[in-house]
Parts: sequence; C-alpha cells; structure tokens
Amino acid sequence: MSAVDAIVDDIANACLAREMTVGVIESLTSGAVASALGRGHEAAEWFRGGVVAYETETKQWVLGLVPGTDPCSPSCAAQLAANGRALLRADVCASVTGIGGPEPVDDHPAGEVHVGVSTAQGWTTRVHYFDGPPEDVVEQSVLATLSRLYDTLTPTPGPGA
Repeated sequence: MSAVDAIVDDIANACLAREMTVGVIESLTSGAVASALGRGHEAAEWFRGGVVAYETETKQWVLGLVPGTDPCSPSCAAQLAANGRALLRADVCASVTGIGGPEPVDDHPAGEVHVGVSTAQGWTTRVHYFDGPPEDVVEQSVLATLSRLYDTLTPTPGPGA
C-alpha cells in the first residue's frame, strides 16, 4: 500500500467514525488530492468533492479569492480552504497552492507550497518547501495536504485532557 493510499484509508476511517465530511480545493495538484480521496473506502459517505482552480482568475470567480491576493501565499490558502468549505458544505476543507517549478515565479522559489485547512473553528495554513522536479513537488504536496486533513480530523488532546 502506498503512503497516499494508507493516509486516505486513515482519513476514511476518521471521517466515518466521527461522521464528518471533507472537501478539497486544489491549484498546484490539479485534482490529484481529490482523486486520491475519491478512491477511499466508502468515499460517498464522507467525501464532498473538490474544485480545481489553477488560474488566479478562476480562484476569484469560483472561490471568492480577494483580487490582488498573492496566489502563492498563506492568505490564498486560507481563503480557498474557508470559501471551499462553505461551497462544498464540508466539515473540513483543505486547499493547496504553490509553485511546482521547475523555475521560480515572482518572488517564490520552485517547491514553495501552501496548504490550508478550514473547519467551523477557523483555519490554519502551513508552508512547505519541497525539492525536485515538478512531478515530485506535486507528489509531496498531495501527501502534505492529506496529512493536514488527517491531523485536523484526529487532533491530539492538549495537556490535562
């Protein structure tokens, strides 16, 4: 079993156990995260779907990205996750945006990736810097996005819990 398949299995189990739904908004990964989630067991019970919005204007028209927002930024990842959660009516929505490479874009190095996650309690973002050719950056981005979804679905209790 691949690492992606293993974490999707864990996501499916967590969603089913907690009766939660997930969605995903993708730019850099062009639907690879949604494809992985859709292969999960009983996906029809917990996976709301996804949106691929590669072009910045599409992010604005479909997902309400504020014009002028850097498409490779924490702000973009947060807006995509939050607006995607509302659009898909999901309990948890992840987003992924960044620069696959092989060349830098504007002031962003190849491999800079932002993953956002939105829940009813708010949103978080995390930046990653991946190495390798574009296909490796995409593969690492898929795994990072799925990992953030899983971490959000299975929070560890804090001290004294």
